[in-house]
Amino acid sequence: KAAAAYNLGLLYLEGQTFPQDVKRAAELFRQASEAGNPEAQYALATLYKEGRGVEKNLVEAARLMRLAAMVDNLDAEVEYAIALFNGTGGAERNERLAATLLAKAARKGNPIAQNRTALTADEVLEQLVPAIAIPQASLVENNRVADSRSHPAHA
Repeated sequence: KAAAAYNLGLLYLEGQTFPQDVKRAAELFRQASEAGNPEAQYALATLYKEGRGVEKNLVEAARLMRLAAMVDNLDAEVEYAIALFNGTGGAERNERLAATLLAKAARKGNPIAQNRTALTADEVLEQLVPAIAIPQASLVENNRVADSRSHPAHA
């Protein structure tokens, strides 16, 4: 029944088969969401986040996004993780949980999560080891000197 309500909600949301009715889609997503359908939880969270068909409510959006993320909805994992990392979208900032969710989504092949995971790792490295930052010119010069010692120029 939850899957049927979700699928019917999609038809109303997209205006396929029925005239587009975002409020009706939100009602159907709510029914499916309350029955535990993670796709409906994600869809309804998105509507709350954008204020489409429902009154904008970032706290409810984050709650629903979290529910969907915790049962492996890939899109919800990524979106909720980014909200956690930034402390936006109704989510309280939690970089550790954000990193865990992003890593999980990255392992599943999500390119956004893979990109964000790389950015997160770079940001951590920048914070942890600023003292070992070596100017690029020094690296190039050191490589040139080392190369000239191992491969003397032919006359």
